Amino acid sequence: MSSDHVTVSEADAAAPQDDALARFYPQLSAVAGADAEAVALGERYWALGGFDKTFDPPSALWVEKTTALCAEYGVPNSRMYVHAAAGVRAVLPAFHCPSCDQPLSLRSRQNLVKLLLGDAPERCVDCDQELIKAVGRETTAAARQKRQSAHQAARRHGQAIQAQQQWKAAQTAYLAQRCAVDMTSAPDWHALNNISVRTEAAALAALRYAPSVTPIPPMDAWPAPLAPLDEVTPELLRDCDNAGFFAIHPDSSLAAFVWTPTFEEAVAEAGGDLSGLAQPTWSRYYLSLICRYVPGGPSVGTAAKNLDEHLLGQLNPARLTLDRRTELLELVQGLIAWETRRYFDFQLEEHNLPPIPENHEARFDEVARRLAAARSLAECYHIAWTMARAAAATAQAKQFAPKANMTTHAVNLFEDKASQAIANSGLYFKPYREDTRVPLSALTRTVFINLLHAEPMSTTLADAHLIISTMAAEADLTDDDDGPYTEYARTISRLDPEFDLHAIYAVLGRESSNDDPMIAAAATNLVLVVEDMRIVARDLRLSLAAAVSSCRLLTTRTLVPDPQGESDDTTSQPVGLYLARLMHQAAVALGRE
Repeated sequence: MSSDHVTVSEADAAAPQDDALARFYPQLSAVAGADAEAVALGERYWALGGFDKTFDPPSALWVEKTTALCAEYGVPNSRMYVHAAAGVRAVLPAFHCPSCDQPLSLRSRQNLVKLLLGDAPERCVDCDQELIKAVGRETTAAARQKRQSAHQAARRHGQAIQAQQQWKAAQTAYLAQRCAVDMTSAPDWHALNNISVRTEAAALAALRYAPSVTPIPPMDAWPAPLAPLDEVTPELLRDCDNAGFFAIHPDSSLAAFVWTPTFEEAVAEAGGDLSGLAQPTWSRYYLSLICRYVPGGPSVGTAAKNLDEHLLGQLNPARLTLDRRTELLELVQGLIAWETRRYFDFQLEEHNLPPIPENHEARFDEVARRLAAARSLAECYHIAWTMARAAAATAQAKQFAPKANMTTHAVNLFEDKASQAIANSGLYFKPYREDTRVPLSALTRTVFINLLHAEPMSTTLADAHLIISTMAAEADLTDDDDGPYTEYARTISRLDPEFDLHAIYAVLGRESSNDDPMIAAAATNLVLVVEDMRIVARDLRLSLAAAVSSCRLLTTRTLVPDPQGESDDTTSQPVGLYLARLMHQAAVALGRE
């Protein structure tokens, strides 16, 4: 080993007092003529913090990792030992070079590891001519300039990464401030007007079938889609957001928003000055990518539970107006059609056929909707599967025909078979089961299972209509419905006996001719009650009061017009309540005269 070296310092050369391992601590000396940067790099490369004695043999604990030094100095990991040799020598006086018999200078950290393992010493740095040549190449002015350029590039890259991290932190802070969770307000869900059945059902489906409601995760985290078709889901989410059912949760991914400016735009606007970037803001977001929560309180979970209860009450088929009942039936028909389209698309893919051409989509959807009005989803599945399979068989027989033509052929077959199924209700189609590879959407399950209490695959539109009508007819009186009867009877019983009470009696006579047979029959029976009571009590006023009280027993529901005459809408309510209110109105009007 050459003796042309300068001692770095006595402190660096001093090894810790450890009899067993003291000989493995290298003594560092600077190479004569080496620049200060090379010496500093060598010192850091060979800085040994001690040994981990839990291993056998002990493991060297270096103060700095090689990868960190490489990143800082812009040096390849595989060449770090060469650059260290250009600045210092790491000598182990207790070992000698097998070539020159001088105290051993280590070529790399790996040499020390081998000595700890008990391997024989390898030749020293100065005896390795290839290493000396490599050191010479690395110490030229061109090599030094190249390293400096690489070091500057690495520093700029690090600054850019730090600026991006700060940018993301600013985005996160802005999102947390703008979309802070609202647990203080108490939304009055009943005050919401003109919210469609479809929107309310979608919100209920989100609460019932999302993996979590604290918060509701993005759509890609759901086990099944919200709606059968991808293009319908964003519409439903937007409607739910606009209705105020959901708000953006600050845990949403930053990628769910359209930021202005972007990081690149901010850097360009700042002229490359990473310290002077503008504040990030967002103006739009992707409906399917954000996290949502139900605003209100006292907690996110409680607010979601309260909204669930409200929506379930709003969508109770027994309480729906005629218009909202029609909306629900239209939704049922739409869901059967959409699920059919989704299953048909899946079968096309399974049979290696391309998607439905854009110019044929409207035709397929229109046919599917007409089919959904006549057949169950199980039967629609049957038609979709058999027609897709038939088209695939044709494609196999005519391999030179364009695949897109075979998909059009499948649409044509579906249209023909659907027309037959619609025209001939007696035509049998084997009902298919739900395909677990294409699970029914959350909205479909909510409407059929949670609202109609029906099996989604086998329930037809006609079945749904009958279910809704039956639920309305069999609904029990609520506490609110039962309350007015005593009040109405008391109002009539307190009328002046001198009043002409036949105006109240005439209400029953008029309603006994109502076009609704249930109302007509109930009014006719109440006329008989009044007549019987007149015979016993000989008092028309008390007889009418008794008839009003008897109305509480007429619990069968039917669609009736607004008794106040303030709206053209019809509502579902007990026949007795409807007649009692009419008699009460006549009594009040009589008292005002």
